[in-house]
Order: sequence, then structure tokens, then C-alpha cells
Amino acid sequence: MSGEGSRRSLAGSQAGVAAPLIARKKSRERLGWAAAIAVALVAGAFASHRLWQQPKPQYRFAIPMIDADYKFGGGAQLSPDGETAYFLATSNSTSKRQLFRRRLDDLNATAIEGTEDVTGLRLSQDGATLLLTYPGAVLKRISVNGGPVESVADGVVGGTAATAVNADGTILIGSIQFPIRRLLPNGSIEEVTQLDKGEAGHDWPWFLPDGKQYLFLAETRDPARGTIRRTLCATEIGSKKITRIGEVPSRVEYALGRIFFVREGTLMARPFSLSRMQFTGEGVPVVPNVPFDSRTGSAAFDVSSDGTVACGQTAAGSHLTWVNSSGKKIGTVGNPLSMPVFGGSPQVIALVPGADRAIIPITDFRAGTSSLWIQGLGRETSTRVTFSPAQEMLPVVTPDGSRVFFSSDAQSAPDIFEAPLDGSLPPKLVVSAPNAQVPNDVSADGRFLLFTSNQNQTATKQDLWILPLTGDRKPYPFLVTPAIENHGIFSPDGKWVVYTSDATGAFQVYVRPFPGPGAARPVSTKGGGSAQFSSDGRKIYFSNANKLMVADFARDGIVSEPALAFELDERILTFQPAGDRFLMVLRSDADGSPPVRIIANWQPPAK
Repeated sequence: MSGEGSRRSLAGSQAGVAAPLIARKKSRERLGWAAAIAVALVAGAFASHRLWQQPKPQYRFAIPMIDADYKFGGGAQLSPDGETAYFLATSNSTSKRQLFRRRLDDLNATAIEGTEDVTGLRLSQDGATLLLTYPGAVLKRISVNGGPVESVADGVVGGTAATAVNADGTILIGSIQFPIRRLLPNGSIEEVTQLDKGEAGHDWPWFLPDGKQYLFLAETRDPARGTIRRTLCATEIGSKKITRIGEVPSRVEYALGRIFFVREGTLMARPFSLSRMQFTGEGVPVVPNVPFDSRTGSAAFDVSSDGTVACGQTAAGSHLTWVNSSGKKIGTVGNPLSMPVFGGSPQVIALVPGADRAIIPITDFRAGTSSLWIQGLGRETSTRVTFSPAQEMLPVVTPDGSRVFFSSDAQSAPDIFEAPLDGSLPPKLVVSAPNAQVPNDVSADGRFLLFTSNQNQTATKQDLWILPLTGDRKPYPFLVTPAIENHGIFSPDGKWVVYTSDATGAFQVYVRPFPGPGAARPVSTKGGGSAQFSSDGRKIYFSNANKLMVADFARDGIVSEPALAFELDERILTFQPAGDRFLMVLRSDADGSPPVRIIANWQPPAK
């Protein structure tokens, strides 16, 4: 008998039980234990699965955009791990825009040295470097840890507002008037997409996780209606094939398997398949009251790959106020308002002759655009002047009070339109040129419109031009320099123009003869802007933060040393003299610095 047979025979003789019966019983026991263990393992696996799938707790907080070291912060972008925010703010020590860095678990932000005068930023896909934008469409690069600032490109035609940078340093540039372009190592630019028929530009590139594929928006315009349509598209580096996905109202970001965008002021998240390049469900709201511009597609949000969301906050913190010559506030008009800001141009209101009405551009946060309104200053009535879906702002009223010139992007980048105040006729185009055209003032005799233009392909540099309002009405340059010149105002006798320029590296107020020739005379000495003549032309007023300054002005062009007229507890955004008082738009620094809202561990709501 074999050993196996002996063991089986021995086992079978135990307790007088037949061997086959014992074998069947033990087999059932083993199966029972195996089943129990299997059930336990499945339950454990399920519990473990539920434990691992349990989402991290979502919590919300805000980062102040005003502090002891800075104010007017905004444009926050997050590191890929969602632990650090980078944003632009005005330094309290230098009064210049600068880049700041703050860990979300810290209470303090740190300025990154060497980034003074920056106007925009884009964090690289790997979170290692920051691409910075400066006046003159200049691009520079710096490590997120600070260090030397590297020049990348200078004078990029079409602007540098919409950029994307992948992990290997490839830079894409979007534009409302060009295809997507790639910035080459030598600083030159090549087009990498091709505009389809009817498309005006390809804008807002965004790299997908592989660093090769990217999204962008194809923009088409209907000049007759003033509407803009944006189609979300996808392609990849080195390919001419474009997949058109669907319409979106703003720029987009991809994270957590979703496309994020802003619709009517609400940040939305919509499921998206990278493999099929298509939406796979409906969007859900993430957070309301997010600033966005329906005309440019810009939107104040950022989403990190770990699900941290940063977004701005809409705020109507400005107010229209009468102030007397000694600086006493003597009355507030209407409700708090928000006025649009365009490039380097100051905010503007227009006082209708008679000083009983003012024309004000008011932002509609839900529509993401602005329109012109007539605000009654005695009886507080409001009447809308412009009705197109375009961005309409920067009004200038004719001396007889019958018409208004304003900037509108109904047909392209902002051009100058003219409309009757009574609404009897639709607006008509009066100045159209490349880039942006901004009306400044009409001479007292009604013969000339003074306007700011950057049509010389310098993106953010601005010059002063003249449009004759009689004869051939052909525009011509009045002051063209490498510097920025804007906000030109005629003297009451039409022989001088006061304006703002950064020729010295800081914005100062100057006055020069019109129509020329003649040299500029400095008016301000310690900065200033938004200059205005008094009604008799003998004084020049200008603002500097919360101060109203005044300088005596003689008909021969001699300007006195400026003196403080008065100082307020709020910032003067813009003003108009009216006899012995001033109509001002005022705002506190706190109201001008709404916080950045943070959502940590965002997840879509459970179905």
C-alpha cells in the first residue's frame, strides 16, 4: 500500500466514521470557510473601495487682494498641485504692478523681485516657470522661485493677452485677429493653425495633459449685429487637423475630466472626453459672480489638476459723487456702479452741457459687457443710450450736447462710433483702424475729435490722433512717440492739449500747443493722470490716487508748480469739473480689491 493510501486509510478509521463521509464533510467545511473568506474579502474590498473613493472634504475660503504690502490684486493662477497662488497686485511701496506668490496654507504673500510693471502672467503646464507680459507686447520668463528675468520676445503683433506654455517650454499665443502662433526660440513667430472661412482669429490656447494636444477658441463675428461666436476646437502641435467641438461663451480650462468656462457670470464645469474630443454631459455650476468679458472671452478663474478652484469676485464698488472745491462730498448720485476698464486708458464719464446729466458706461456682470447710460444728476433717472451686445464705453459728448462719441468693439477691436443722445438714429462708425481707437475730447468749436490710437501695431503703446469733424474727415496723427500718450483734452480756446504720457518711465501730465508745432510743458512732477482744464482755461486739474492736484496755466503756456487742491479718503477714478464743484467717480481701495475665492477639492455634485 502506498504511503498516500496508508494516510487515507488511517484517517478513514478515526471515530468509526467511514472515510468517504469524513472527506465529504471536511470538503463542505473548507468550502464554507472559503466562501466566508471570499465574502469577507469582497466586503473588505468594497469597503476599501468606498474608503478610497470617498471624496476629500470640500472647503472654501478667500485670499484678500489688499494687504499691508499690496492692493488691487487679481488674475490669480494656481500651481498644478493647488498649493500655491500667483497673482498681480500694486505694491504699496513702489505703486507699481508686481507679481506676488502665496501658499494657500500661509497668511502672507511674497513679492517676486524683478517683476515690476508686469501686466499679465501665465504659469507653465509643469508649474516651474511664469511667462510674464509687459507693456509693448513684451514677453519675459522667470522661475516660480524667483531669480533672473529672461527676455523672450518684444513687440508681438496682435498682443500677448492669451498665452499657453507646456512643460517643455513651448509657447502658444492666441489672438482675435490671427491664427494660433508659436513663439520660436529665436523670438520669431510661426502660425500653427489656419483660419477657416469667416473666422477672425484663434484665441485662448490651453494645453491638455499630454502637452501636445491643445484647445483653443475659433472666433467669428457678425459686424451687422455686433455679435461674437466662439467655437471650442482641439488640435496638436505639428498637426493641421482641427476638431471643432462646440460653442462656449468664454475661455476654457481642462481639469478633472471637465471643461471649465464662464456663462453669464457663473463658472461652469462640463464633462469632457479626451479620447473622443467631445462633451459627454451637461455642465454644472461651480460658483457664481465670476468676472468675465463676453467680448474678449477673458474670465477670472483658474483650476489646478488636483481640483482646487480660484476665481475672482464681481463688485460694484464705485459711486458717482459731487465734491466741492474744498474737497467736501456734497452728494452721491444713483446706486453703486462698476465701470469697464480698457487697456491703459483711464475710466471716463462725460458731463452733458448744463451739468444736469452725465453719460456713464456701466458693466452688466451677467452679460459680460457694458453699455452707455444717461444718469440724471438732479432727478435721479437713468436712460440707456446704446443697445448693441458690443462693449461700449469711454463716452465724449459734443459741445452742443446733442451727440456722443464712444468706443465700441461691434465690428472688430474697439473703433469709434457716433450716436445722437436722443436715440433717434443708430450709431455710425467714424474711425476704424487696426487695434484700438479711443475718443478723448471734442474741441469747444466742434471742429476736431481728439482720440487715442495704437494702430501702429504696437499693441499697448498709444498715440494721439485728430479726426476733423468737417471736410474730408480724414484722421491724422497729432503726437506719435515711442511712449504711451493718452487722455488728451482740449483747452477751452482750442489752442492747447493736456495729456498723459509715460515718456519718463512714469505717467505724468503734459500740455502742448495745438495744432502745433511746439514742445511739451510738464504739468505734474510726482505722477498723475485724467487731466482737465477749468472752464476758463486758467487751471489744469489732475488726479493722483486720492488727491486732486491743480496748476495755474497761462495762455502763453507757462505752467505753475502743481499744488494740492484737496485729498479724499477714497481713490479718484475719474472726474469732470463743473463750475466750483466736481463730479467724481470714487472708490475705496478695499472695494477695488475684491478677494479671490478658493474652493479646495472641488467635485461635481452627486447625481
